[in-house]
Amino acid sequence: MGYLERIKQLAKIQGISQKQLGESLGLQQGTMSRKLSGKYGIEVRELERIAETLNTSIGYLLTGQIDTGTQATTAITHESSQGSTCTYIPIIHRKDFGSFIDGESVNVVSKRVIPQHLERDDCLGLFVDNENISQCAPIGSYALATKQATYRPKQPVFASVRNSEPDFYHMTQLADGVIFSTSQPDFPNLFVNNDEFKVHGYIIQSDWAYDR
Repeated sequence: MGYLERIKQLAKIQGISQKQLGESLGLQQGTMSRKLSGKYGIEVRELERIAETLNTSIGYLLTGQIDTGTQATTAITHESSQGSTCTYIPIIHRKDFGSFIDGESVNVVSKRVIPQHLERDDCLGLFVDNENISQCAPIGSYALATKQATYRPKQPVFASVRNSEPDFYHMTQLADGVIFSTSQPDFPNLFVNNDEFKVHGYIIQSDWAYDR
């Protein structure tokens, strides 16, 4: 993934439009669109402003690697802006979830304001999946997960099996319980029937399609 794709991905995750990104640089939306498509170059000073707008660092945008310049923290914070209080959650890599939940220091890609209707204490965070172990979601996809969610058939979940790293899955309700539907045909028999899985949370927002 190149730096232009990382810019577009972080903007999408945080709900920042091309127009808003362009405004942060004093540019028209059309000009910003051409820069993000690679037709126009992006100057260093513009990249600095983009990183600031996306709550991240130039190093992450250029290399995909976390460095000490990243502005976001692992704490869920409440910040006042324009007369209202917003709750920010960290955007972390899925592989760091275990350490994050244990309160350890983890790499933070950026941060995002969560929707007002969400229960703050139930929000697990927003995860970027760059490894795609189960091939259930495209590389570079993200998911906003909470501890609880109203059940729907084929509700996406954040789950792990056999003490592995949590991953993005779908689940389907059966008469005798819950199974996961993934790209691995033997997954339900191997893991669900032997109680070797754990549901960490429910995905309520993502950048890949699933049945609602």
